[in-house]
Amino acid sequence: MRKGFLLLLIMLLIISARCIAQIDSSYILPLHDKFIVKPFLGAPQFNMELNPAFAPDSVNSDYTANTIGLIGIDLSYRSASLSLSKRVGQFNDEKVYGKTKYSQLSGKFGLHNFSFEGYFKKYKGFADLNTPSYHKTPSDSFPYLIRNDLEIKYYKVKGIYQFSMRKFSYPAAFSFTERQRRSAAGLFMMVNVNRFLINADSSFIPFPVQQDYKEQKSISELKVTTMGIAPGASFNLVWRKLFFAGILFLGAEVQHQKYFLTEDNQWKTNWRIAPLADSRFSLGVNGNRAFIAITVKNDFNYISLTRFNAKTTHTATTLDFGYRFNAPKVLVKTYDKIFSFLHKVIRIS
Repeated sequence: MRKGFLLLLIMLLIISARCIAQIDSSYILPLHDKFIVKPFLGAPQFNMELNPAFAPDSVNSDYTANTIGLIGIDLSYRSASLSLSKRVGQFNDEKVYGKTKYSQLSGKFGLHNFSFEGYFKKYKGFADLNTPSYHKTPSDSFPYLIRNDLEIKYYKVKGIYQFSMRKFSYPAAFSFTERQRRSAAGLFMMVNVNRFLINADSSFIPFPVQQDYKEQKSISELKVTTMGIAPGASFNLVWRKLFFAGILFLGAEVQHQKYFLTEDNQWKTNWRIAPLADSRFSLGVNGNRAFIAITVKNDFNYISLTRFNAKTTHTATTLDFGYRFNAPKVLVKTYDKIFSFLHKVIRIS
């Protein structure tokens, strides 16, 4: 299986290199021979909404993580990239908003018409910002329900394929290895595989509204494995060097759910179909050398159980500003040797 996956990546690399030569140069300017240095500022946000399925007068829960900003730098050349970041700023008052421990790891493998993204995100410690809606006498000092024991983590892999590769450039809007010269639109297809986990010491449903969740009110653990597919549409509006780009995916996924009910002291399993969505937008100035942009990427998880729905949203807002340098000769030679080696491997195979 590993050998097959490696061969698939090598084939995509070679196919994509050929596709680059087929682009319409009046619409897209390839800049893959440049070494890109991109400092950035980031503002990540994460929350989980709980909504009872058959209780129209019920109150939702809005578990929100207490996060701070990031400062970092991306270094990239062609399809290879390295990203380093550090947290900066101050957390909101932990007595009011709780203390969140969180970590995340991401990686991507980008080609002209193929893109692979992998994520690991882990958050522990939340405050329900909708507490005043169901707790009629909240304390002024402690207005929100705080769950330091609540942990949410997930592993996700996305594969994105671009159909219309001649005139629309996805990298021009989100990785800046190309430049969009004229306005264009494109069609995409996304495949999504996800492993999603929620864990708490007791039921993560707030006690005052547990009756709306019926037999699933005592749920304390949830494990979900999903696989889905979603078509997408995109646009990039260009005026001189100014651009505004966006992409939206809408589809469905199959979910295998396993959850633990403390009241029954047993695990239960279920199969469900849930919506699959993803969106990202970018606004900025993209020149032949320098660029600056504000990018917003939304990563959604929809979990559809029999008695309630859960939706997590991870929003990453970044301010990117970078410059494309002529690539050092040693970098070019090293990359070309690796590419040549992979080309020989695929021919032998």
